[in-house]
Amino acid sequence: EGERERGRESAWNDPDMLEIGVADLSVSAWNDPDMLEVGVADSSEAEMRTHFSLWCLYSAPLILGLNVTEAAESPFTLDLLTNQDLLDIDRDPLGIGADVVVDDIVEGGFEVWMKPMQDGYAFGLFARTQHPGEAAKPGHTVYVHADLLGLAGLDTPSATVLDVFAGTTFTVYQGQEVGMILEEHDTWVLRVYT
Repeated sequence: EGERERGRESAWNDPDMLEIGVADLSVSAWNDPDMLEVGVADSSEAEMRTHFSLWCLYSAPLILGLNVTEAAESPFTLDLLTNQDLLDIDRDPLGIGADVVVDDIVEGGFEVWMKPMQDGYAFGLFARTQHPGEAAKPGHTVYVHADLLGLAGLDTPSATVLDVFAGTTFTVYQGQEVGMILEEHDTWVLRVYT
C-alpha cells in the first residue's frame, strides 16, 4: 500500500526523506517528508541550505533528527535552523506547499519552486546536477524573470523582494531579470511581497 492510498483527511502523508510531490494531500492534511537531516548527515552547507529550504517551501512540519546541543556548536547549522524569514515561509497561515514552476535541469541545471503566501510569494531557486554522480561545476548564475516572481498582471510596476539568506531587500520591476551565482546543490530563497 503506497503513501498515496494511506493519505486521508486530517492525516499527514509521510513520503519519507523529502520525496516531494508524492503525497496526495486533502483538506486538513500537511506535507510531511519525515525528519530533517540538517546538521546530521555528511552534507555540504549548500546541501543543508537546500534541504531546509525545500522543507520550508513545502510547508512541512519541522521535525529535527539531530542532537540540538551538538547543532548549537555549529554556527552555520544554528543560523540555518533559526532563520526567522525561512521559518515564516514554512509557517505561513495558508499552509500551501510550493510547486515547480521552472524545470530547466537539462539545459541550465536548475529548478524554480513557487509557494503562494498570505502576503505574496516565496521562491526557491535550486542549482542541480544533470546526472547523478556528475562532477560539481563552477558556480553559474541562475536568472528568474520578474513576471515569474508574481508581478505579471499586477497594477504595480514593482515589488519588494527579500533575499532570505542575506537578510536584505531590493526592488524588482516588471520586465526585469534577477540572478544569483549558485554552486551545485545550492539554493537562493526569495520572498516577494505583493
